[in-house]
Amino acid sequence: MKTIFAALAVCFFASAPALAQTALVVPACGGQALTAGNIKPLAQDGTGVLCTVSVGTTQVTATPTVTASSAYTAGNAVGGLVTLSTINRQSGASIYVQSVAVQSKSLQSSQIDVVFFNANPSGSTCTDKTAFSVATADAAKMVGVAHVSDWTASALGSVGQMQQPPIGIAVPATSLYACLVTRGTPTYTSTSDISLTVFSVLN
Repeated sequence: MKTIFAALAVCFFASAPALAQTALVVPACGGQALTAGNIKPLAQDGTGVLCTVSVGTTQVTATPTVTASSAYTAGNAVGGLVTLSTINRQSGASIYVQSVAVQSKSLQSSQIDVVFFNANPSGSTCTDKTAFSVATADAAKMVGVAHVSDWTASALGSVGQMQQPPIGIAVPATSLYACLVTRGTPTYTSTSDISLTVFSVLN
């Protein structure tokens, strides 16, 4: 009897198809694939997926076009509306703006307020060398202001930075909008005199 069962077992396993081995597919989390160096404790992303991805930090630099050889008036926008694309790599998440710096080729040092919006303030006025104003419909989009007042000059230009705690901002999409507003009367020497650099950390 034992011999019969042994023979049947050998026959069964010999005829059974081999089980295919499928590679483990790890889903993306908030649009970000798992890679070495971006792991953090388990958390739920905006779509309800439980995952471990941290997209870390982002630095975005923009150079708005300004007016050269003509003095600005305090309260004027410097350049037009700036779009900080992909500053938030995970759509719908929140970020901390850790650092805001403005570079000037012509050694300007007037305070500049960088006003942040979490959506395009399409009804407001952020036009170069024009008084900055926020429309009532856009007031809720204004989510923070960085006061760039600490300036240092060098032979190649000047750089100003904010001196305040990080600014926490919930960003519905991946872009943040900013308007630079001068609190002095600077005169820039070229249309590319000013650059804005924003460094952020994903919350």
